Amino acid sequence: MRIAFDGGSFQQGILGGIHSVAVNFLNACRRLDPTFDVILVLDPRLGPVNPIAMAQLSWEPQTISAGVGPAYQSETRAPVGSSDPGVRLFVDGKLTDPGSNGDSVTYQGPRPEREFVILSRTAMPRDINGSSDLRKLGIAITGIVATDSSKRRSIAFDDRRLHRGYHAAEATFRWTEGSAFVPVEFFADFEDQIRVEITYNKLPIYPLSPGRLSESLESFRRELDALKLEHTTAELGARLKADGCEAYFTNHFIPAKMPQLKRFAWAYDLIPVLFPQFFHPDARQNFDANIEVFRAADRVYTISNSTLVDLAETLNLDRERLRYAGIAADVNIGPRKPDEVLKVLKKFDLQKSEYIIMVSTVEPRKNHLRLLQAYEMLRQRLPKCPKLVMVGQMGWDFQETLNFRDSRGLTADTLMLSNLTVDDLSCLYTGALFSVYPSVYEGFGLPILESMECGTPVLTSNVSSMAEIAADAALTVDPYSAEDISKGMHSLCTDAAMRANLIAKGDRRRQDYTWEKTAEIVLSDMRGLLA
Repeated sequence: MRIAFDGGSFQQGILGGIHSVAVNFLNACRRLDPTFDVILVLDPRLGPVNPIAMAQLSWEPQTISAGVGPAYQSETRAPVGSSDPGVRLFVDGKLTDPGSNGDSVTYQGPRPEREFVILSRTAMPRDINGSSDLRKLGIAITGIVATDSSKRRSIAFDDRRLHRGYHAAEATFRWTEGSAFVPVEFFADFEDQIRVEITYNKLPIYPLSPGRLSESLESFRRELDALKLEHTTAELGARLKADGCEAYFTNHFIPAKMPQLKRFAWAYDLIPVLFPQFFHPDARQNFDANIEVFRAADRVYTISNSTLVDLAETLNLDRERLRYAGIAADVNIGPRKPDEVLKVLKKFDLQKSEYIIMVSTVEPRKNHLRLLQAYEMLRQRLPKCPKLVMVGQMGWDFQETLNFRDSRGLTADTLMLSNLTVDDLSCLYTGALFSVYPSVYEGFGLPILESMECGTPVLTSNVSSMAEIAADAALTVDPYSAEDISKGMHSLCTDAAMRANLIAKGDRRRQDYTWEKTAEIVLSDMRGLLA
């Protein structure tokens, strides 16, 4: 069997859960059927292939590149906008319009005591010049200089303390994300009145709200885009069929509809539909294209029964075209030896069984804010409260979470980590007292299974797929109640028998989810549909 497979996850800089599914699923299919092969379909606008991602496959499949991702059609459009980045400063609760000479702004007033934030318009280079750069860029800081009547101090653009709201420093500047914080500790020893000059570079244009003319032009462009996409997709489908592919399998990033081939798709969740407030417009646009693929697919494979029900009831899809396949944890995640665990814990100044772990991107849906509220209550109830270790990339709209953590004095006991290796992550799971995952909604909830794989008891939410995956092998709580989350954490902190019981049940539950089971379900079903 040879199919074309959505290779968009192999073009991502951050390899998340969708990529883990792609790699583990494809490798399992290859183990079960050595004749199974894929051509990975790439979209050049997603950037180059990530060699680390490709190296995770057990063989080297052929790749083919074409601009068939519907959500990436508008990257070369010249937006209607302004060359003015609209720099403003938010200082101690007050928004100021600083004086500007085109490449610098100046604040002059009381010494900042609580916050100093650089605000500006933002744009994506992709939308301006058609590049593959998908970052949201504000202004490029080249330097910050603070002065009072007796001293002058420069703050370098690459100072490591500049991290909230900034992209990584480049050779001579550092881009903001449109809302960049300057730590007020920089100004602590200055006089009551202070002058702060910020020098910067800027993008050539920042999109503004469209008017009637731009809306008409946009409508015309959309029609041209649709025709171009239809032609490109048909051409690619013909090439894939000539190369022996019988189907195209969508995996979220490149939801293309190829009439010459059978159409299969992974469905992870309906979160952008059910909780649109948690997503930015570009993510919702890509998901809309996925929904179109679901409606046209010969088969949609769901990662949980919860997702299957959502597809049938929310999108009114025919259940006959839906098939539960399930997924599993990454095969490389599992318990580690005591000496390995202690070595990693020492690196992060942690002690075995003296911390609670949460693994998740920091974004509103994952519920970090309520977790911190619950943790604050737990500290009041437990004299010797375990630390809280939160592992994950900064996603979006995370500022409220960080502000709460800092303002409540939780910083010393809450460790935030990211970019960990699989080995380090497995060691942190293994050494934790328990794992907590109080997300508001999930299509599956891989950290639940990852914890069970490492022999770690789990506390998770009693909603959506998390209740399904946990079954009776985890303690479940109401994710909308910080009090309920805190009570659950208290129970697991103080009840060793409960922890031992959940570890035993978790060990049995994890065996219900293997990549071999998933691959066998999908391969068998695809063979039937392709016969």
